[in-house]
Amino acid sequence: MAMVGLHVSQPLPAMPGPAPVVSALQPTLAPAPMVPAPEPAPVIVVPAPAPAPHVVPAPAPTPTGPVVPAVFIFGDSTVDVGTNNYLNKSGAKADMPYNGIDYPGSVSTGRFSNGYNTADCLVMSMGYPESPPAFLHILNKHRKYLRSIQNFRGVNFASGGSGLLLDTGNISYTEVIPMREQVQQFATVHSNLSEALGGSPENIISKSFFLISVGSNDIFEYFVDLNTNQTLQVFIATLMDNYRTHLKSLLHLGAKKIGIISVPAIGCCPYQRTFNESGGCMEALNEHAQVFYEELRVLMENLTTEHPAMFYSLGNAYKMTTDLLHFADHDPQSPGKAQVPAIFIFGDSIADVGTNNLLNKTIARANFPYNGIDYPFYKPTGRFSNGFNAADQIGTYSI
Repeated sequence: MAMVGLHVSQPLPAMPGPAPVVSALQPTLAPAPMVPAPEPAPVIVVPAPAPAPHVVPAPAPTPTGPVVPAVFIFGDSTVDVGTNNYLNKSGAKADMPYNGIDYPGSVSTGRFSNGYNTADCLVMSMGYPESPPAFLHILNKHRKYLRSIQNFRGVNFASGGSGLLLDTGNISYTEVIPMREQVQQFATVHSNLSEALGGSPENIISKSFFLISVGSNDIFEYFVDLNTNQTLQVFIATLMDNYRTHLKSLLHLGAKKIGIISVPAIGCCPYQRTFNESGGCMEALNEHAQVFYEELRVLMENLTTEHPAMFYSLGNAYKMTTDLLHFADHDPQSPGKAQVPAIFIFGDSIADVGTNNLLNKTIARANFPYNGIDYPFYKPTGRFSNGFNAADQIGTYSI
């Protein structure tokens, strides 16, 4: 399916890799600013093989190598690759099962995902094997990474639960790294690059890719704050003011190639749907996400006027997710939406939605974890799947 909702300011030129520099970074980071009949024959049940974690290997780097010298990533749990592992007081962590079950080695890395996350997938398309390491991981366990420019491929500053506002996440999760502090951490890296190079790191920074995915947590907290007096318009304006400030800081530090992911259909998250008696999406949250995108689009257009050397891409994550999940298309006559009064399904574990749960003697069951981990309410239903199966997907198009 083609990606939709992508707004590009101007063509992004292909950039060569960085010139080989063999200077060493200082081991200590210096602080810096910021699916009537005859009698049935006896049925022999052939057990389906037990489901096993499916590990998707990372694609190999492109033959010509990475297309940018480094990648710098900011935001929340959509792109966090382990930052919060190092926040002792944080209640927003993903360093335990079932997180990482589809990651190589089935390791819980701190990604809020069964495997690779958005940050990994995007940088893979740029020739890297996965996201660069988290800033706090580098500080605590991997300082060698920062000792040679030849090994440097960027840093991930994202922190699950964080937002554009300084307080977002720090009440709900006690400790997260907000955007303002993430930008400050980048400033520290910028300073160390300067020291390692013996001068300005502009040649690296200006050709590097900056990815930002943030805003969902700000909207979550606004939605549950019964004491707020802010209207939606005022709240979104406040978020845009903060977004603008963070972007201006990055631009001041030399960023020129920026990719932004807007807020997706957060009202359709499984947890949010538990608050809807029908089990459907929380449309109020989705409305917030749509307004956020429109205002962010205007902000980026204005910034382009002020900073003509800046290149940016703005992904409409709301439209991407709703199209993918078939929530945006309510037209029964649309392509792929064949209307039938009922569906009758036959077969094996590919389409079983719980039959074997009722067969006392069978060993072919899927009513235990990890089956159902991605099904609503994380419930093993008897489907031989992590979530919905082939029968469910076909049914989505047919009724």
